[in-house]
Amino acid sequence: MFKIKLLVIITILIAAAYIKAQGLYVGPQVGWQKASSADGGKLMIGAAARIKLSNALGVEGSINYRQENYNNGDVTVTSYPVMLTGLFYPINIVYGAIGFGWYNTSITYSSPLHQMGINDQTEQKVG
Repeated sequence: MFKIKLLVIITILIAAAYIKAQGLYVGPQVGWQKASSADGGKLMIGAAARIKLSNALGVEGSINYRQENYNNGDVTVTSYPVMLTGLFYPINIVYGAIGFGWYNTSITYSSPLHQMGINDQTEQKVG
């Protein structure tokens, strides 16, 4: 399974190099995250598109996916953060960023917790 994920990531990176057009960059976002009380670390994956509007201004949009398990898999938290970022380039290799995020989170409980009256939850926050 790890080899398949690695192959997909490498393919996306190579494809992103070919997608690059004048001022438009598209590519994957990959990270490893472990929440402080999660059962283990998880791969976080996503995609981003960055458009350079001028030498000094740009904008980036991204969406990611992550899932964490708690209490030996009894609780599963799935997040889909969607972000929009404004970019300012004072010089070509340095930039500042300011952004907006829409955070979608679903909490799913196992069957024994449902029987105790604990229901699944979905939440959306803006930040």
